[in-house]
Amino acid sequence: MISKKFKMVDVSFKLKMFLALSTLFSVALADNVPVLMWSPSRPLSDLPQPFAGNTIDHGTFHQSYLSPLSATNDHHIVVFLQDKLNINDFAKYADIYNPYSDGGAFKNIKALMEEQFSVHIPSVKLPTTAISDLKESFKGRQHTVESSSDIPSLPLDDGKSHLILVILPSDGKAGNEEKAFRNNDVIVNDVVKELKKRSIKYTAVYTAESSQTKPAESKYTGRRLLASADATNTSIFVNVSSTIFFYARKITITQVLPNSERNMNFSITSAVAKPDTTGSMMGNTTGEFSLKFDDVPALNGTQKYGVAIKFAMTKNNAYRLKISNFTLTLTNKTVGGGDQDMDMDMDIKSLNLDFPLLFSYHCSGFNIIQTNRTKGEPYIQLYIDGLQFQVFGLPGQPRDQFGDAWDCVPFFTTAIWMALFYALIFIVILYFGIYMMFNLSTMDRFDDPKGKTITVNASD
Repeated sequence: MISKKFKMVDVSFKLKMFLALSTLFSVALADNVPVLMWSPSRPLSDLPQPFAGNTIDHGTFHQSYLSPLSATNDHHIVVFLQDKLNINDFAKYADIYNPYSDGGAFKNIKALMEEQFSVHIPSVKLPTTAISDLKESFKGRQHTVESSSDIPSLPLDDGKSHLILVILPSDGKAGNEEKAFRNNDVIVNDVVKELKKRSIKYTAVYTAESSQTKPAESKYTGRRLLASADATNTSIFVNVSSTIFFYARKITITQVLPNSERNMNFSITSAVAKPDTTGSMMGNTTGEFSLKFDDVPALNGTQKYGVAIKFAMTKNNAYRLKISNFTLTLTNKTVGGGDQDMDMDMDIKSLNLDFPLLFSYHCSGFNIIQTNRTKGEPYIQLYIDGLQFQVFGLPGQPRDQFGDAWDCVPFFTTAIWMALFYALIFIVILYFGIYMMFNLSTMDRFDDPKGKTITVNASD
């Protein structure tokens, strides 16, 4: 049986190696937050093994690390949350390079990690978003406290699971960070002592809202949402219950091969008609997006139409979203027009609308045509300028911007195929030339292997 002393030394060595190796990745992970987890009663071996240098998104952190902790009713979750924590803070204030270190400013947290079951995650993207998702799905009781003195008054012995959020004080201004970390370390230890006095089974999570004391100016160059209104901005943006974002600079509907009886050419912006998303919904795995415009005037005509764009969405087990069943409906709103609906299925097969959930789908020129058309008859073409769309797990803190763009441009464009084709021709010519050179032989027609060797005196 392995002795407890040897086990503590081994865990301490692993923790120090984790902190030292993770420091190498601090530059690349400047916008991500480390997370420490420990429990005196629950083994954490069922949680995925994190690796230094890898970043875990908030959705994976919630599903794979936080959700399993609330599986039993008699086990509580304690979240210690402060405003700032960076992997460099451990390197600066935990005295990790001293083999006899007691943990420096993280003395008590280090001891808890060594003495109990523990997991350390170098980098988690937006852990507070995962904690918010946990609060929404948590079936037990929830409490928010700021000090250990609030713990004795909590009704933790009612047989239910509890989620305790401990808000730690700010880490202070530059120059006072070490003192702030020491104070928070003491608060963490005091809370743990109170839980131990009451024989509470728990798992603790120690993390922060951000990796920076003052968030640096964002380098994100994508489109900001919920921005102040601009009188000259006529783009279309809709936010459906913070679960679906849609943006377009302009929507153009064109009737190809137009006849003289009907004019169904439209150019839609927010100045022309207000969008209506009634009917849009997003479930756990499926959903539908509906974008409607009433009384859209036709170009070069007096008629008005209602325009409705609808498509279905499906999330698969690989955390990817697929868009299908794209339809366009035009309704004649002109007096005497009869309000006749014209439903058209749009061809999206060539676009392959399948992209990761944490990305937003972006297409500078989204162009599709009607599929249910008759040869020689007019058909409809839909063009969306500057399309950007995203659902599920919207990133951002707060959630006010699209995620990284997954562009509709394929990896192998026409220009790339042309370059590869000409490169292939060049390689074939080069190979053929080298092959012919290796087949050259020396002239040996007049050599007699049985006769005297011809020698040439080169001394003269």
